[in-house]
Amino acid sequence: EKLPPSPSNGPRKPIPVNAFELITMSRGLDLSHMFIADKKNTDVKRYTTFNSTKQPADILARIVDQLKLLSAQYQLFDDSYKIKFRINGVKGVVGVTVQVLYLAPGMHIVEFRKGKGDIFEYHKLFQDLCDKLKDMIVK
Repeated sequence: EKLPPSPSNGPRKPIPVNAFELITMSRGLDLSHMFIADKKNTDVKRYTTFNSTKQPADILARIVDQLKLLSAQYQLFDDSYKIKFRINGVKGVVGVTVQVLYLAPGMHIVEFRKGKGDIFEYHKLFQDLCDKLKDMIVK
């Protein structure tokens, strides 16, 4: 299912990541955590990312499909390639913002940011979504 086109005149593009944002996201100059290398990495953070070579609209469409299956309440901002959603967890509501960012030609960062709610439920939700989207994730 394709997402509706943006009302803008030109072609839509994800927001580019500048060098300073990239360094901030990467814990200094160590970029290794930006790629999901193994499942043993259990760091729990307020934001988590994965990389994909898929088109931003396709990434968002797949995430929306998974959110529908989870009965999540979501709002899609297709002009900025962003989704804000809330899902009921065991310990209450978990709020998450997902945004697709441009890294390089053919490579995008998909950033998940926790809003409100339990951080461990957020982390489990992120891991579950990654398992369902594993064909889109660049390792």
